[in-house]
Amino acid sequence: MYELTSLVRHNTRCTFQQAQGAILETLKYLQENVLHIPDGIERILNTDTDQISMEIRRGGLDSHHLDRVVGLIMEFASDQETDVPEETWNEMLDLTTHADRALLIAALERHDCALLLQLVHRLQAETSWRKRRPILAILFHALQLLPTFVNVAINSVLPSELARDIQAIGTAKDINKDRIYWSIRVLTVTLCCQEPLSFAQQNELGENLIALLVDVLETESVSIATSDEKDQECLTITSAAMHLILALHRQFSLVSSENNPVLLCLANRSMCDSLIEKILLLYNREGAETAKLFYTADLEVLLLDVILRRLTDYGPGDKRRSDALQLYHAILRVRSPVYKKSDFAKCLKVIREESDKLGSPSTAMQQDHHKVMQIYHEFPDFLEMS
Repeated sequence: MYELTSLVRHNTRCTFQQAQGAILETLKYLQENVLHIPDGIERILNTDTDQISMEIRRGGLDSHHLDRVVGLIMEFASDQETDVPEETWNEMLDLTTHADRALLIAALERHDCALLLQLVHRLQAETSWRKRRPILAILFHALQLLPTFVNVAINSVLPSELARDIQAIGTAKDINKDRIYWSIRVLTVTLCCQEPLSFAQQNELGENLIALLVDVLETESVSIATSDEKDQECLTITSAAMHLILALHRQFSLVSSENNPVLLCLANRSMCDSLIEKILLLYNREGAETAKLFYTADLEVLLLDVILRRLTDYGPGDKRRSDALQLYHAILRVRSPVYKKSDFAKCLKVIREESDKLGSPSTAMQQDHHKVMQIYHEFPDFLEMS
């Protein structure tokens, strides 16, 4: 069964799992409709593919192909003077995305993840985008195979290399959107672990990088409701930028709950409409794959901290405060978060009472007061807390 699956995968563009499923369906059809298959076929159909031994796996075509390509990469990568052929990178990418997952994990784990570290070092040395792209794609898929690989990556030069690359591309006159997109995606996956950034990495991935990501998100953004095909590239890049911003927020939260560079960066800007719009989209799509990339609590903390800062930093009549108040009301209707609820209750009380204290309320102040009364009506516990 395993040899047949490997043979089908090797001669098609399908993944190992797709080839496996296709063979099983074919055998079932033959058994039921075409041939009187001996009882032995039942054992094949009932095979638990997860329990196939590595000895059998290593006898397949994928294993021999993987060993050959990995051998070439390790041989070339050990010699910084020799370029790894582009064809070799493309072969490795094809194996990483289509071959048996167990074989890939075994190859990457070998010799204390030597292959993974060689990929990182070759990426650092490679300047040609044509060769750099498949390496980034290989790393993107490989890091998701096992949490150990992410821990190895975050303790390597990879985060710093990607941060430098993103900033160099992002500040260039003509942005290579494909390159910045892949660098952002790999850095996001690298940061999605419990291992904290080193002090040096915190500096390299700090406010300058975050400010650039927010700029990319805001300047490249189009509405999430767009149906124009020309806008899809912008949507892809900005979604990737948003995910990295959230991953950075989570990383810096592991180090300290105060002085988070993400919040400091956002606090120095007016309302980030595109960022907020995309985060709200994730709130409304909890079952979506993108929403599973980050903990819900992280989304709440990031968004609510920014809103609370707006409510406390900006005074009566300021549109930024009005926008923040309206956004908080919208979030309450979706999730009813408890994070810093007492602080929000104090802010609502201040807004409710300010027209009496200041007199001659402006239109903006009246609208804020009306919004607070709406919140009190729908969520009376705020009134009790004040």
